[in-house]
Amino acid sequence: MLYSQIKGKKVYILDSAAVAGEVSGVLADKETSIVKYLVLSRGEKNILPYEQVYGAGGAVTVKNGEAFLSPDAVKGAVFLDLGIPVVDVDGSILGESSEIDLDAKYDERNFKAGELTLRIRNIVSSSSSVIIVNPKHRLLVPRPKVERLAAPPSPKELPAPKFEEIGVAIQPSATGITYAEPAPEKPSDYSFLIGRRVERDITDITRTFIIRAGTIINDRVIDSAKRAGKLVDLTINSIKR
Repeated sequence: MLYSQIKGKKVYILDSAAVAGEVSGVLADKETSIVKYLVLSRGEKNILPYEQVYGAGGAVTVKNGEAFLSPDAVKGAVFLDLGIPVVDVDGSILGESSEIDLDAKYDERNFKAGELTLRIRNIVSSSSSVIIVNPKHRLLVPRPKVERLAAPPSPKELPAPKFEEIGVAIQPSATGITYAEPAPEKPSDYSFLIGRRVERDITDITRTFIIRAGTIINDRVIDSAKRAGKLVDLTINSIKR
């Protein structure tokens, strides 16, 4: 039997000739896909076990009113009715529910969303407003949280490179300018350079180090050239006075 055949039909109680209500939905066991109950449109006990239905045609009949249950007695079942939007867990709208199998030749009960046939066991949750399905058995895990990184702060102004300039000769020059000689420091292996005069400027690639032409070599000049890797240049570009 199909649900559309009894949808909206009146339910009559045979032993009391009473009208219990109209069929307004069904409740199915999600694990077994079996439709177990009919939902009636009114009454505190408006759940009718499907197995208690005596006859179904132009109306639905049930033997007596003791068969009816309250909604609290059937928690966990999924609600189905016609005309309810069916939505895939991926957000796709599959259509509106258009038919429900109440009886089947096989154990699997199905329902339709438009012309698409779906299994009742694939229902994730349902209400009178929407039926959520997972026909492709997607793993229902939340999307990973994407952290939005703050914009990097404006780079601070870099300090100007420290410029080291070695003092030049203390002897009076042709221009009459005299330069102060740095205080001597401990002697080095290149002590034979002490007292020689630098012929041309010696500098490194960054130009943060320079020994001016005319500088008289002492221990500090040798130590500075050693730290800058310029001892060979100092040797080649200096002469005895």
